[in-house]
Amino acid sequence: MQRPEGKTQSRRVYSFLGVAAVLIFRYIYIGWSNYLFREKMKLTKEDKKLIEEAKQIIVKSQPVNLIDTGEVGSALITPKGNIFRGVSMGFYCGIGSCGEYQAIGSMISNGEKEIKTIVAVWYDEKKKKYEVIPPCGKCREMIAQASKKNQNTEVIISGTKKVKLKELLPYAWGGSIEK
Repeated sequence: MQRPEGKTQSRRVYSFLGVAAVLIFRYIYIGWSNYLFREKMKLTKEDKKLIEEAKQIIVKSQPVNLIDTGEVGSALITPKGNIFRGVSMGFYCGIGSCGEYQAIGSMISNGEKEIKTIVAVWYDEKKKKYEVIPPCGKCREMIAQASKKNQNTEVIISGTKKVKLKELLPYAWGGSIEK
């Protein structure tokens, strides 16, 4: 005997809502647990200096006057104490790169691959204000793959917080480009 169409449809709706509720709960629970149990690190004077370095590279790149270039500046410091900087670059053909890419490229060009701390700063032209931003997924992967030791890189994600890269990228591709 066939069921009336209305009952079958309502069961599907309830089934869908049940699955959706479980997924939403799981997303919220995992998100909050990661947030609550994350190792909290305060910014040091060296971190604040690095933020200023990222701001200064934006200022330094402004006279070049290119569209979509220099809105994000990045600075990193290596375990040897060397600071490398870079700015974002955008081009009409769609290729562009983040400030972190440029800073990491500069570091590698100078014979280093390990990053102690890294920061990205965005300049909001409308508000005339600088804001520390976390690296995008592509940049997180690049940091991780430059050296196996970079899983412990401290990433400044706001004007008051920093976390280890392994917390921002718990499921990295696993590996590095090291020989």
